[in-house]
This record gives sequence, C-alpha cells and structure tokens, in this order.
Amino acid sequence: MIVVVLQVTNSAELSRRQAAAALALSLALAIVSKHAVEDPFRRGRAKNARRLRGAYVLGATLVAVTVVSAAVPQQYASGELDRLASATRLDDTHPGALALDPDHPRAAPADAPLMPDPAVAGTDWPLNDQAAGCTVYDIEHWPPSGDKCAYGPQTAPKTIVIVGDSHAVMFTTVFARFVREHPQWRVKMMLRNGCPFTANPPAGLTVCADQNQAELAGILAMKPDLVVTSAMSPESYDKDLKWRWESREQAVDGYEALLKRISDGGMFHATGKVGQLWADGVFMAQPFLALYGKTFGDGTYSFEESAKNVIVYFDHLKEPAKGLLYHAYDEDGSESWASGPGHHSKYHWARAIGWLGMAAIDLLEVLPAGHPRRARLIDVVRFLAVGYQRYQDPKTGRWYQLVDRGADQKNWLETSASAMYTFTLSRGVQRGYLDPQYQAVAEKGYAGVLDQVSIGSDGLTNITNICEGTNVGDTSYYYGRARKTNDLHGLGAFLIMNEQVAH
Repeated sequence: MIVVVLQVTNSAELSRRQAAAALALSLALAIVSKHAVEDPFRRGRAKNARRLRGAYVLGATLVAVTVVSAAVPQQYASGELDRLASATRLDDTHPGALALDPDHPRAAPADAPLMPDPAVAGTDWPLNDQAAGCTVYDIEHWPPSGDKCAYGPQTAPKTIVIVGDSHAVMFTTVFARFVREHPQWRVKMMLRNGCPFTANPPAGLTVCADQNQAELAGILAMKPDLVVTSAMSPESYDKDLKWRWESREQAVDGYEALLKRISDGGMFHATGKVGQLWADGVFMAQPFLALYGKTFGDGTYSFEESAKNVIVYFDHLKEPAKGLLYHAYDEDGSESWASGPGHHSKYHWARAIGWLGMAAIDLLEVLPAGHPRRARLIDVVRFLAVGYQRYQDPKTGRWYQLVDRGADQKNWLETSASAMYTFTLSRGVQRGYLDPQYQAVAEKGYAGVLDQVSIGSDGLTNITNICEGTNVGDTSYYYGRARKTNDLHGLGAFLIMNEQVAH
C-alpha cells in the first residue's frame, strides 16, 4: 500500500497525511478481508452456495489487487531504469549534461532534479568499468594499475578528471559519452563511495585523507583541463552515515582548500593562508620533499612536485624590472595587502626572497641531471643574482630589510637575509649556474655578515640585527620589526652560509 501511495503521489517519502491515509486504507482492507472472507471459512458460516461464491470472488479480487499493487511499481521502476540506460540525448533531467550540449549549451533550470541518482548511475550508461571496481579504489591499491578508469583516446590532448564520492559518480555517464563523441578529450575517474574530495574529512572518515592526497598528486601530475567534483552535503553525511563536520563552514573550507590547491599546484604553507603563496613559505616543504624522494626512492612525484612549486611561487612573485620578489601572493585578491592584477603584496621583504633562492639551490643539489625543470630553477637563481648584486649595500656588503629601499631612513640592514643571499651566490658560482663575477658579491656579503658576529662575555658567539618572524605588511610594519640577537632564523642562515663559504 505504501508503494502504491508513493507511486500515485510521485513522492520519495510519505507525508504525515499520506501515511495516515495509507494506514487507514490498509486497516479497512484488512477488516473487509477478515469479516467477508476469512471468518466465513474459518468459522464455517458459509450457509449457502451464494454466500460461499461471494467469499471466493472477494478473496480473488483482493489477491488480484495485491499482485497489481506489487507489479505496477516494479514495472514502472524497471521502465525508468531502461529509459535512463537507453537515453540518447541531453535533457532537463540530466542538468550536469546540459553544459556539454554542443548545439545548445545552457545551465540547468533551478528546479531540475539532480539526475541520475547515484543508485542508478551505473545503469544510466553502460560503464562496464564500474562493475569492476572502478569507483571504489582502495587506498592500498593507489595508484591503480593500468588505465581502466579512463575513457577516450589515451593520446587525446585534453583531459577531464572526475573526483569525489558517489555523487561525483553521477557525472561519469555524461562525460564518458562526451569523450566518445569528442575524440580530442579523455576523462579520468578517481572515485570512491563515501570519500568526499576534501582537505577536512568529517569525523569518522579519516580513512579517505590519504586517498585524497594521492588523488590530488595524480591530478597535479596530469595537469587536466577540467576537474569535476561533487559530494553529499554535510547534512546528508550526518543524516545517512553519521559522519559529521564540526560546522558547514569547515566542510566548505575543506573542499575549497583542495580545489584552490589544484588551480596552479602551489602549496600554501598554513591552513589559515588558503590560496596564498608567501615566498618564505616555499622553503618549509619543497627541499625536504625533494630530499625525501631521493632518500626513499620516490623521486617521480617528489622531484616534480617540489620543483614545480618553486617555479609556481616564483612566477607569481617575481618583479622582472628589479630582479626581486614580492613577499606574498593571494589567488583571489581578497587580502587587504593584495594589489593590482597580480594580487601580490607591494614590498620586497629581504628574508622572504632569501628563502626562495635557497630553496632553488637546494633542489638543484637533489634533482637528477636530466630533470626537465632544472633549467627553470637555474633561471630562478640567475634572476635573483641580478637583484642581489644590484641592491647590495656598497659600504657594508649586506642587504636591507626592504631590499630596494635603502634610501629610507627607517630601513635597516638585516643579517639573516644577507647570509641567505651570500650562500645562494656562492653555491651558484661553485656549481656553474652563475657567472664568476658574482663571487666578489658573495665574498663582500660574507664579510658583511661576519661584521655582525661577536664574542660575548660568556665566551659564546652572538649574531645581531636579525629580523623576528614577520607577516605581510606596509613599510612601517617591516621597518618596525624587532632586531633580534641570536634569533634562530639568523643562526640557521649563518650556519648554512658559513658551511658553504668557509669550508
């Protein structure tokens, strides 16, 4: 009875009024069946042939109604599945497909249902790979062997990636068809039921975190032209699977974090800096990642990822006219310090530039000789060397806190950046990346840093004029940063420099 009501009302679930009506009708039929059919036979009340024939007829009618009630919805559902499986055109019941209509691309109407449902996505178009486990990769099997979850020619110049949970599966049918009809495209599917493509998985779903990172690495390596993802809403995960985020905002932030990371592949250095690339952030991961790859035989990913990140940072932050880098870049330009069409900060903070230069040099120590990104990294070092030489203080050999503003009275000569620049120049000349003329710049920088070193009354070494940890700001902010003695930023930079120059 419930199935019949759902079919008649075209509903997914019963309202309270419909439930009450279904209950009342069921009770009425049960009472009629009991008094008019069951009781006459059970209690022997059928006194004559006419009454007995009436009981038989009513019983047969109820049986027929029951059979029809069960068969009609089943036939309707079967017909719907057949219709979906044999669909040959894009229409309003497939809103995800409408944008791909080559003749009349259009957005889906606001009230169009999200079809097909994940439950029938496998029969909406015969994607045989789904039955073979294409949509349910296990983490331990990633990356998958072969290319069974790809559709379209392997040599196609353009690539689409579909990534996410069972809701993303809904898009597989239309894209598989699309690439069949457009041989210049291929589509790769990275799907697992119950695993949303997010940096913040809901509580109880941490098993997907490793897979998401592996998928992200695969996407970045492929450099697809289009990435499509979809997932159940946070409320649905909570309701259906009892997995929940702390808030809807946390869920949205998780999706945005991975998607923004995809846009050009740059890693932001903190979860509070989503979509931002700071020059001083690049050293925090990339040299370690490259060395990890070399040490543990994972160079295919680690070398490419680390080198690409240095180049992505560099391309967003460089100012060719000066041979310097801006401190930071914001992808959507929403930060108060982001300026102009380049969305970068306005000033050239010395230590941030030094970190990127050292990162490039360190990667060149690790990357194989034939790696395709070595040439770009050498170009980065040469670019910076020009700026280092141009803005070196001729009197002290050091460099200013804001590199190109040496004439500002409040500006000051900073030690940690000076050590970093000296290291980069010295190693660059030694490895043949830089012209030998830069050796003199390095030697002058080394002497300038040594001028900031002294022996205290306790017999220990002190290094002065080291800028404390610094965010992005204006000139007053940079000039006003505390000048520390023996701050770890300066001690580490000094040791790296001294190891290179003196040994």
